[in-house]
Amino acid sequence: MNREGWLTAALSALRPKFRKAGLPIPRGTRVACSWPSKGAIAKRARSRNDAETWYFANGAPEIAISPTLGQDDVEVLGALAHEMVHAALGHKIDHRFAAFREACEKIGLTRGRMCARRPGPELRAELEKLSRRLGPYPHNGVVFKN
Repeated sequence: MNREGWLTAALSALRPKFRKAGLPIPRGTRVACSWPSKGAIAKRARSRNDAETWYFANGAPEIAISPTLGQDDVEVLGALAHEMVHAALGHKIDHRFAAFREACEKIGLTRGRMCARRPGPELRAELEKLSRRLGPYPHNGVVFKN
């Protein structure tokens, strides 16, 4: 399985959790290992962008998981879950809205700044189980010297 296959399988596996939380993921949502528009290799970790969601004219979101992720499968899955919240809520609701924070908390993203939500203990356990089921993320992560 290549990395897009792994990410797509993870997206499919997480869909029921989102649906149960009242956050259905739109049909046609795709996910890829791809460079975000900016900040992927920012020197300051606080400024780094690990993933983002783009919205196309047909309404289908595409999630980009940065190639800089890959050393920790649960970190990749956490970034995917965060971006799935964006996909579920649509392009008009972002980190500034209470609805975004509430959606993150519904699925178990509870720690960190709004733009860097991380899995809380329950979600982390679910993501660890999913990671074992999927096998290792087939990507080693890109390392840069800054």
